[in-house]
Amino acid sequence: MDDGQDVRVFTLFGLMKPGLPSAKTALLLVVALLTASFLFAGIGNDRSSLPPTVIPSGISFATSDLKITRSTHKIFDLTWAQISATITENLQQKIQARLDKARKYHENLSKDFLLQRPTTDQPPKLVIIHESHGRLGNFLFRAASLIGIARRNHYTPIYLINDERTTLFTGLNIEVLTRAEALRLTQQTTLPEVGEKGAGIFADYIADFPLQHGNQSVMLSGYLQSFKYFHAFRDEIRTALTFTEEILAQAVRTINVSMDALNDENKAKLYGDVPRLVGIHVRRGDMISDRTNKDFGYVGATTSYVLNTVRKVQKLYAKGRGTIFVVVTDDIDYCMKVLGTMANVVVVESYSAVVDLAVLSLMETVIMTVGSFGWWGGYLSESEEVYYYQNWPRKRSNLAKLVKHQDYFLPNWQGLP
Repeated sequence: MDDGQDVRVFTLFGLMKPGLPSAKTALLLVVALLTASFLFAGIGNDRSSLPPTVIPSGISFATSDLKITRSTHKIFDLTWAQISATITENLQQKIQARLDKARKYHENLSKDFLLQRPTTDQPPKLVIIHESHGRLGNFLFRAASLIGIARRNHYTPIYLINDERTTLFTGLNIEVLTRAEALRLTQQTTLPEVGEKGAGIFADYIADFPLQHGNQSVMLSGYLQSFKYFHAFRDEIRTALTFTEEILAQAVRTINVSMDALNDENKAKLYGDVPRLVGIHVRRGDMISDRTNKDFGYVGATTSYVLNTVRKVQKLYAKGRGTIFVVVTDDIDYCMKVLGTMANVVVVESYSAVVDLAVLSLMETVIMTVGSFGWWGGYLSESEEVYYYQNWPRKRSNLAKLVKHQDYFLPNWQGLP
């Protein structure tokens, strides 16, 4: 190498300029090498002084660069038979858990809640329902409110009418008396009647009736359609109102028959997992055909509400489990026209109102339209995701004066137009 060439030698100490005597250069190189050896040996012997090496997940080292790797979650293809069988198994497990709980509740009601035969000094305190008009949804509101108000005031709930609908439920255990028996047991000459001012309006004077009536036994009258009368005891209410095993078994068979309508392996490809069951109750009938009801303020939910709510729920789960919509209705032709062309919708051919309600009670999400029947479908399902038609009743109608949304619909339910 020519001494006159511009040569630079890199060491740990920097850049050494050319032109130095060769002996001096050699000496400096030796010193540099010894120093480097000492430093690296020290590092190797005391790794605790260095921060740990962190390799982020998703990054792997190649020989000369960093390569990003993406973890992939394998979604196994399910056959329709597997989807249907898993849904049935899940429903059966849910039913068994509910029945076990309801049977235990029925058998072990605490003594303060069962009718205590009176002594001369301490007659029982009774809160009584003596009306049975209306259909199943109305019956359920009265039963739930009776239990809730009785619990709230440490009274015993009683029926003065032998309503056969009490036999539809595994946990319901309310004694039936005649008026004469109630008067004799309570040692009262009359049973004061406490009535409501609005069917869907919560009233403190009903919920806390002893403030006005002392320790007297009383009769409640009206529809009592506010969750505030009983929601504080919601676990007990839902347990008491668990349908019988026979009704729930029929509900599962109904769902299975409906699922058979979707028995298409091409449709199985829509799902990467077992889909979410969404119940829809579409009430039309007398809500739209009865002139008296319409004049009073009853309305049916609009088609746009039904479709928009279905789309909303479908979108929520489009990237996850997917959805199957199970429709119960009093107007099959309408539902087939509006929803029947959707690949993941089945419209149930009704066996009975009670089975339809049991079907709704097994759903994971409930879309109701109008009416107390759909309301109880949402409540008994125990779902936190319930939708209702917010334009019911018609504004400024006579019915609107009897209903307050904040008393009728649970605050976590979603009202849509």
